[in-house]
Order: sequence, then C-alpha cells, then structure tokens
Amino acid sequence: MKNYLILIIVLIALNIKAQEQKFYYNNTDYITFIKKGSGSTSLVYLHGFGISKNSWGDFYPLFDTTKYTSYLIDLKGFGNSSIPKDNKYSVNEHKKILIKFIDSIITQNYYLIGHSYGGGVALLLTTSKKLINKPKLLILMDCAAYNIDTPFFLKYLQKSFLNNTIYVFSTPKMRAKFILKKAVNKENYTKKILNRYTESFKGKRKKYSFTKSAQQITPDNYKQIIADYSKIKIPVLIIWGKQDMILSVKQGELLSTQIKNSELKIIDNCGHIPQEEKPIITYEIVKTFINNP
Repeated sequence: MKNYLILIIVLIALNIKAQEQKFYYNNTDYITFIKKGSGSTSLVYLHGFGISKNSWGDFYPLFDTTKYTSYLIDLKGFGNSSIPKDNKYSVNEHKKILIKFIDSIITQNYYLIGHSYGGGVALLLTTSKKLINKPKLLILMDCAAYNIDTPFFLKYLQKSFLNNTIYVFSTPKMRAKFILKKAVNKENYTKKILNRYTESFKGKRKKYSFTKSAQQITPDNYKQIIADYSKIKIPVLIIWGKQDMILSVKQGELLSTQIKNSELKIIDNCGHIPQEEKPIITYEIVKTFINNP
C-alpha cells in the first residue's frame, strides 16, 4: 500500500512538471507557470514568500474551468523558476517581470489574486502605470502591504550568521515545520501542507533567492508605494485569517481603510494561509465577490 501511494505521488508530480511552461523575461532567465481551464476570464495567482504556485493547489480547482482560465505562477527565485545570481530580488523586480508576462500572455480580462508577499506584488502591479492590461478585480489574502511587524523568518534570513547557521543545521522539512508552526492555525495543520512547503524549500540555490528576497523586502520607494494604494479604483477584496501570527489582521483593517473601493472579510480559526487552511470558505468568499463586485 505504501509503495502504491508513493507511485501515485510520483505520477502526480510528473504530471504537474509536464504541464509547466516557461516564460523567458530575458535571454536566459524564466519564470514557470501552469495554465488551467478554458474560460473567458483569467485568474492570475501570485504566491507568498518561500512557497510556490502549489500553495493554490486546494483552492484554484474549485473554480469552473469552463468559465475561468487559471494562471499559477512561480515568482522569480521560487518554485521551479530560474534563480539567476544577479542580486535582483526586490518586489519591484517581480513587478517588472510580471508586467512582461501579463502583457504578453494574458489576452483577456483577468482578476489578480495575491497571497502575503504575492499580495504586495499584486498591489504594485495594480498601481503600475506601465502595465497595459490591468486587472478588473483585485483579491488579496493576508497581504504584505506595509512594513509593519516584519515576519520572524525574514529577520533570520536577513542576518548572515543566523541564516548560514539555519541552512547548515536544518533540512527543508525542519525549516518548513518551524515556519508553519506560526503560519498555520494549529487545527488546520496537515501533512499535505507540510509536504508542500518542504518541497518548495528544496534546491541548492534556494538559499540565495530566499536570502536576497528577504534582504530586499523593503523597496527604496516604499513611501510612494504606500501612498499609491489610495489610488486603486477597481473593486478589491481583502481576506484575512483572524489568528494570523505572521501579519496581524490590523494590517488588513488599515489596508481596507486606505483602499476606498474595498471590503474586508475575516476568517475565524484561520492563520496566515486561508487558501490552504480554509479553502472552501475562502472560495465561497471570493466567488461571492466575483459575482457581486
């Protein structure tokens, strides 16, 4: 039975790998993505720090594939995207790459969905003057919008000694357990979530991309970025886990106050990752918003 389950997992992994596509944003470097569905409206997903497009695995299949086309993206340096040693891992760098991706690949109306770190990138995209094909709706989950209460794991990655010590004396699984202990509400913790994060932490060059991303987490034009949130005119849904220990729900309340055309939905008994901890409830909230923006 054990060998049979292993075989199934391997086959699923191979199937996902076969479906992956690469988008080259220069001559040598690329981000990976998966396209699912054939609907007339696209859903573009941006994952959180350290994880990958797989973090949407329990959430995106809930949408009708005849109505929506999902694009699940690995940000630069994360998931299976390339990891160039170019010292360019700021949120503005992700924005530049995704502008190229969206304006080249997304040819229809789309809704932009971002979680945590990916939510911060989604905000940048929405306010960018260079993005031609702009989203019609914005959906943010426990979004990294303000430089308040820097997550504990980013502080470790930013300090060379602690960072090196962690990577020398721990495995990807140990690091995943360490982060998920605070990221996920205890009652929602599953082996599937642990395995998903463990897999995302693997890779010899991940230390480089994770470290550089953590060190460049606050952009130079931070104050202007914050000010631009108030200029967002499209409907915005903000979802937050009530028990989020990574980014306080107070940040969601602040963001909702700043973006006038927004609504905040708080999910009880949920931590930092609503799409994985409470996928059905999260889907129902998003579905209602999409149908009645």
